[in-house]
Parts: sequence; structure tokens; C-alpha cells
Amino acid sequence: MKIIIAPDSFKGNMSAPLVYETIETGIFRAYKKAKVVKIPLADGGEGTASAITEAAEGELVEVSVQNPLGKNRICLGAKMESGAMLVMRYAGFFDRLKGADLVITGEGMTDGQTAGGKLCSVVARESRKAKVPVALLSGGIGGDAGSLLASFNYAVSISCGQIGLDVMIKDSRRDLALAAENLIRAIQIGKKLVKH
Repeated sequence: MKIIIAPDSFKGNMSAPLVYETIETGIFRAYKKAKVVKIPLADGGEGTASAITEAAEGELVEVSVQNPLGKNRICLGAKMESGAMLVMRYAGFFDRLKGADLVITGEGMTDGQTAGGKLCSVVARESRKAKVPVALLSGGIGGDAGSLLASFNYAVSISCGQIGLDVMIKDSRRDLALAAENLIRAIQIGKKLVKH
């Protein structure tokens, strides 16, 4: 089974690479033979420069420049354009999508903004166009959780009932790995049921 892990960061908690490493841990606990392809992504906001730099096997270089008012600013020595599609192209998402059995994406908080073009919804749209099922593992889900199933084949909050953001953040790596493991186990159950 070829599984693509293509998450955003869990803002203020885990970088995209830490998210995909944690999801990979859960996958391998349930299915050691999985072929996992990890792609850090971003939608033009936090983590974009890191995602593109990693995809290009480059190095971030900090330089000092002046804005139009003559004030010094810190910026990266690369031309940046915003948008999830741009990052997905640079990261090789579309080439790697070929032959995939599943895409897993994730973000720290899923809400009404997600459907409006946040990274996870773009990953879902493009995966579904390619006829690849897509699962969302989210730190939290706000609003109408059922409406997410119009975009995702599977959508779940990783929270295990903790109260308070600090506790949820503290337990997030454990909970994310468990959610990924449970997803793969559910797929295995489904395959067994189909055989009968």
C-alpha cells in the first residue's frame, strides 16, 4: 500500500516534517509493509519557505534588506509566491500522487476556513481528482464536522478527550500517531470485510 503523507504544520505545535514523521510512526505500527511518501506542505503562510526549501533540497539563507521606506527587514533569499498549489508543484506532490492508494493530510485546526482554500482542502481536491482517497487528521475540528466529508473520505480530530489547549498540545504527538494507526487498522478491517 502506497501512502502519501502531505500535511500542513499544526500551527504553534508541530512543523509539517514533525507531523509527517509522527503519522508515519502510527502507520508502521499498524502496517510495517506500507510504502510511505512524506511531503511537507504549506499554503503560503507559516512553513512555506521551509517546505519549498526542503523540496528543492536547498538551504534557507537569512539576508537583511530594506523595505520601500528604507527600514531594514529580515527576509529569505528566495522569491516566494503564495498558494498551496505552488508549494504542491514544487514539492512534487502531483508526480508522487501517481500510484498512491491513500493520501493523509492534516492541520492543527480544521474549521470553516479549511474549505475556503486552506492547504488540506486543496490536497483533498487534487487527490480526489486523481481518484485517490484522502484522510484528514486534524488537531481539532470546529463547526460542522460532517460537512468535511464532502471534501475528505475520512476526517477526524486526533484529540482523545483532553480539556484545554495546553494538554492537547502536550499529547498531540501521541494522539496523532494513534489516529494514524487507527486509520490504517480501519482500512485493514474494511479490506477483510470486502473479501467476505
